[in-house]
Amino acid sequence: MTARDEHVPLVATGSPVATEPMNEETTMSAEHVPAVRYQVRDQVAWVTIDNPARANCLTLDMITTLDVIWARAVDDPDVRAVVLTGTGERHFCAGVDRSVLAGELPTWDDGRHNRTAFTQGVDKPVIALVNGAAIGLGMNLALDADLVVATRNASFGDPRVELGLLPNAAIVNAHNAPLGEMVRLGVVGEQLTATRAREIGLVVDVADTLDEARSIVERYARAVVARPPHIVRASIGFIRSASRGGPFQQLMADVDVVTQAFEDTITAANRVRVGAGPSTADRGA
Repeated sequence: MTARDEHVPLVATGSPVATEPMNEETTMSAEHVPAVRYQVRDQVAWVTIDNPARANCLTLDMITTLDVIWARAVDDPDVRAVVLTGTGERHFCAGVDRSVLAGELPTWDDGRHNRTAFTQGVDKPVIALVNGAAIGLGMNLALDADLVVATRNASFGDPRVELGLLPNAAIVNAHNAPLGEMVRLGVVGEQLTATRAREIGLVVDVADTLDEARSIVERYARAVVARPPHIVRASIGFIRSASRGGPFQQLMADVDVVTQAFEDTITAANRVRVGAGPSTADRGA
């Protein structure tokens, strides 16, 4: 087995793309710095969200780092597939850290706020190993993957409507999932268990342990690597277009809907900044 750890240059200063091996003891040490880790092993890029003290929440620098990593995975000819996971056994990623909401809200030139592998144009198969709670942007990162493998303790949740945001794109694109389940998840705000996510087709496998989940992911990754890379990339493109090409793009084309929703976003975000929390009016009651 060959492994290649790489330091990916940052666009913004802050959390590094760390390269040293991690274990539970080192991740929880006082010196630990939140990071996104990138390792290429047997032509598979392993991307690890590493902020366990904060439920693997993403700081602004970590989100920026993800952008760099997605681009690197696309450009690296040695990478045939990408695996995304989180540190530890309790949290995959609990979304954006509140430090992001406490400061000036970020904007990106392309207008996209969900910096997932799908929205950033990763044209290679992406496998999510969901090792715990996946909330908000964390859920989007997971469900925007091409294959989702979860541990039994994993869960999915989307608080975006309560915060004045439209539901995650992953929910909108879940064509085969029951409408009621998506409303419960995206509007009511109820969490979805890994078992239920498997039953409605959002997750392909549920494992009892993290080691078992990792073995399943490695099996999928080996199968992808063994196939002709150009055919794999073309096939992924066709499948994504067929399954994700409609409702979300139609919704985003509706400028009035997006503009009105963004006004609610500003109001709700300002309340979070001052510690007031979302109000009944913000929820549209």
